[in-house]
Amino acid sequence: MREDKVDRGLSSAIGRAGRVLLFVGTGLAMMLATSTPAFARPADRNHNKIPDSWEKKFHMSLNRNQANLDADHDGLTNIQEFLSGTNPRVADTGHTGVPDPLKDADHDGVDNAQEFLDGTNPRGADSDHDGVRDGNEIRGTITAFDPLTGILTLASRSHRRSVVTTVTIDADTVLKWKTDHRGDATPTADPTLADLVVGVRVHSVDATTQPDGSLLATRVLLKAEQADGDDEGDHQEADMTAAVVSFDTTSATLVVQAVRHSDHTFDLTVAPGTTFAWGEDIVAPDHVAGSGDLIAGAIVEVRFTELAGAKTAVRVVFHAAVMHKGDSMHDDGPGHDRP
Repeated sequence: MREDKVDRGLSSAIGRAGRVLLFVGTGLAMMLATSTPAFARPADRNHNKIPDSWEKKFHMSLNRNQANLDADHDGLTNIQEFLSGTNPRVADTGHTGVPDPLKDADHDGVDNAQEFLDGTNPRGADSDHDGVRDGNEIRGTITAFDPLTGILTLASRSHRRSVVTTVTIDADTVLKWKTDHRGDATPTADPTLADLVVGVRVHSVDATTQPDGSLLATRVLLKAEQADGDDEGDHQEADMTAAVVSFDTTSATLVVQAVRHSDHTFDLTVAPGTTFAWGEDIVAPDHVAGSGDLIAGAIVEVRFTELAGAKTAVRVVFHAAVMHKGDSMHDDGPGHDRP
């Protein structure tokens, strides 16, 4: 009998203790749910994506958005300085002798300024986590593709210059679409050679260097949308009648002087896909037109694409008129000068 009373008393005590613990646990859970989140974001009073603590450290306003200002006039905005880990008040953080835009924070072979132009992480050596360092990836916008030779020409913008790169596409090259993190529609089928058209943006190219120094693409990652003014720049196509000043076969750089504006000279890249032809005013040419005919003084009508500030010749037509020293320049070709 006594044991039964003890058992009932013990059970009652355990029940009360359980109810107390349940009440305390429930209250604690409610407090946690309605108070500070487990992973609180740093305070950002002016909503400029720069933590208040960083702005306080460098004496910036917490009320006014100063993210796109350049306090030290070094070419990097305040938010870019934050992302790069540099001092927005000093043009050469650490006084290393290298300006902040030219520093390479993540040692991937790409300086800070170029990382922002490329849309890569200045503090992550492999921004897209594909196993290839940012400095070893090729990116840009297609300016030409020759399906017969497999030569793909890309133009990209640098803070110092425009860069034109050519790579070879072969049967083993893998073509893929870049999945857009913003949720934009991406084609379900893999791209084909037919998708390598002028104006298409290339997120990255993985390539190997061949014995002759050329680049062979192993994988090409394309973006579904075409280039716009916020990235490499709008693709434009134009014609120009000009006199050849020089042609460097090593760099494939053609320098021409516009006929209608004789004080204007332009640099164009003669890509492997550039076509050549004789004009109708040339009678019975003895050979097929080619880059070897780009001699100083020759009058040419050039159709070119311009992307990211880089001009790439698409078609070159030679005309009979030749510039000789002392001659006045005149427009013999049907092209329209739109430099």
